[in-house]
Amino acid sequence: MADAKSKPPLLQINAPAILLVGKTGAGKSTLGNLLLKTSEDEKPTFHASDSLVSKKYKYISRFCELQIGDKIYNIIDTPGIFNTNDPTEDILEEIARTIQKCTYGIRAILFVFASRWFTDEQKNTLNIIKTFLGEESLQYMIFVFSHCNKKQTEDPEYFKNSCWNEPIKAFINSLDNRWAISPDARYFQPDNLVYKQRLKELKKHISYHINGVYTNDLFEKAWKKQKENERKEREAEEKRRKVILLVGKTGAGKSTLGNLLLKTSEDEKPTFPVSESFSFATQKSASASYKIGDEIYNIIDTPGIFNTDDPNKDILEEIARTIQKYVYGIRAILLVFEARLFTNEQINNTLNGITTFLGEESLQYMISVFSNCNRKQTKDPEYFKNSCWNEPIKAFINSLDNRWAISPNTEDFPPGNLVHEKCLKELEKHITNIDGVFTNYLFKKARKMQEETARKAKEDEERLQREYEEELISKAEIIAKERYEKQKKEYEKRILE
Repeated sequence: MADAKSKPPLLQINAPAILLVGKTGAGKSTLGNLLLKTSEDEKPTFHASDSLVSKKYKYISRFCELQIGDKIYNIIDTPGIFNTNDPTEDILEEIARTIQKCTYGIRAILFVFASRWFTDEQKNTLNIIKTFLGEESLQYMIFVFSHCNKKQTEDPEYFKNSCWNEPIKAFINSLDNRWAISPDARYFQPDNLVYKQRLKELKKHISYHINGVYTNDLFEKAWKKQKENERKEREAEEKRRKVILLVGKTGAGKSTLGNLLLKTSEDEKPTFPVSESFSFATQKSASASYKIGDEIYNIIDTPGIFNTDDPNKDILEEIARTIQKYVYGIRAILLVFEARLFTNEQINNTLNGITTFLGEESLQYMISVFSNCNRKQTKDPEYFKNSCWNEPIKAFINSLDNRWAISPNTEDFPPGNLVHEKCLKELEKHITNIDGVFTNYLFKKARKMQEETARKAKEDEERLQREYEEELISKAEIIAKERYEKQKKEYEKRILE
């Protein structure tokens, strides 16, 4: 037994375990002390918090030896789970580490549940503990009610028939009816018969109503399944979010803009890798969560389009797969465009290429973002607009209902600078002011039109080729016939001579 005057030791588990789990404030530590007969001591074995935020051993599991009959167990008090005031992930990780140290297995999982908490919210608690430990953990679980009143504790059948709701009934049924009551010291002292009877019933469940032990293998199985389900849920959640799509030529600054919006541009490893050459870094689309106001978006960095070093078709197919993945639509398409001298032909090729690929209707959701602007252009957007735009750029921006912004150069305007922040706020304002979303339907429509145009172009090319070949054949026949007639006349002439 543990010395009642000292705190319980850190985990050194060398016997089958009895694991205490439940919500913060449910009475786990109190139940442990009742079983260890230290609840009345000045310093009980496990620290029981008077508030919903346990302070002393908040994230640490503690254990103590407990003898039931001739069997020795390690009873383990775990941090309170599902407490809104604490990071649940940290607590679950601590419980996971504790379980993994139980190399002799867990004989019983005592799920402590306050009888006053019969609300719909508790359905979640029941489901979460089952998900966390796995369905097979139910074979080793005992449901222990705490904070029962005097009548409920004295008469368990009355408590069962009058106080349980349907979720509780169903859950305890899944435990093969293994349940008990933790006696409340306000009503029953340790020498009281009711007090002793309730603890005896709990010990009987532990000793006789459970076969085998809950093993590390079972927990690992449940843990992997939970992580896989969480991954799928994250992916599903991402697909439900609206998208901000970064597109543009290789080296235009798409990844840099994404990092500026995500505030990771100054990090050692920014969210999106940035290429320092035209051999681009982004070959597959990558995404990250991005919040504007109260709404969370997926901001997606795509491979550079119209890059002469790589096959356009593969890159466009990758972007197409990305668009089709997000069924809730694209809120904004940020076409990143370098603010440097281009020929009209180069500009037209880029702009025509993107509008052909995404379709004319994509212009309703597009924002042109200029990168690599100099200090004066960035600081004075009106000067940049009036002095630096050529006719193709002006016409294109006009087709976007004048939605354009500048991606600030961090060498001139680092994060925190007023000009830097103003540029990004202008861009965010454009994003939130767009009505509706660019949908898969609109994209498929553009793709069909593109395919139809390509089909017609191919048919026209094949037709011209056939006509050319037919003309060649026709001309060859005429030439051959003329040659034949000429040779025939010469032959007849020689015969007559």
